[in-house]
Amino acid sequence: MRHARRPRRGAFDAGTWRATPAAPALDAGTPPARPDASAPRDAAARPDGATELDAGADAGDDAAAPDGSLAALRDALFATYSAAPCASWAALDRSQRAVFLTLTHRLHTSRLPDGRSVLEHIDRLYLVLGGGSSGTTCGGAANNRLFLSMDDVLWTALVATWERERIIDDGGGGAWVRTRDAAGPHAPFDASTETETGLDCVLLFERSGSRPPTAQAHFFLEGSAARVERGAGISLEADPYMLEIDHDFDCLHDSNPICDDHERRYRDNHGDFECGWVPSACTPAGDGCYRSAS
Repeated sequence: MRHARRPRRGAFDAGTWRATPAAPALDAGTPPARPDASAPRDAAARPDGATELDAGADAGDDAAAPDGSLAALRDALFATYSAAPCASWAALDRSQRAVFLTLTHRLHTSRLPDGRSVLEHIDRLYLVLGGGSSGTTCGGAANNRLFLSMDDVLWTALVATWERERIIDDGGGGAWVRTRDAAGPHAPFDASTETETGLDCVLLFERSGSRPPTAQAHFFLEGSAARVERGAGISLEADPYMLEIDHDFDCLHDSNPICDDHERRYRDNHGDFECGWVPSACTPAGDGCYRSAS
């Protein structure tokens, strides 16, 4: 059964990877209302190590559009997470920074048919989760992932991908595809997609030619949005445009970029992810990857 879609701004031509004008469409109704971006989030609901969003106005509401570079898009996204980006970046541990930097890079290398990166279609950052309270936990459904909000264009493309269309370039020579994970979407989401370029396992054995990690994204289909409650620390209000994304670095689905040789595997297979980035308003502290800022 195909799920009803929101009205499109342009129909996707998978053969040419470009947006082509859509024929006049019947009124499919009004898309679900987006959550109030200016409303403060419940600080008590944040997991260990996550940084509280300033309860003031959303920092990204009136900002100029970013220039499309990875650095500018990271700046714009992190501004939706905190009105005090330097203090908030410093409060993240190394695993949280590594998660943010690798996943935003993967979203930036992935392209929609309109030629823009997937990252350009992300509107808001809800949570940055690293390796638990110690930062060293390598896996787990409540660790090493981002919770985001996306725009309608990306939502439409992801629904099409769930319906087995190949319209989002994964940046590695393949496409985003309907998830092949036997566990399916992470609850309470009811749809999931992943990069075709990535990890290749048979049971717990990695095959030759594997290019880890695989990026996996979970989202809601039309009318199914629900609160996200997971473990003791994750409690997010329902958002029909919410997106959960993480990486699978090995056949055990470990997802922490600072565990084992995961950073090297990411760089070897997917390129330079600008691991020394800090928010542009801040002064970097130290050298190398995942550095703090003031």
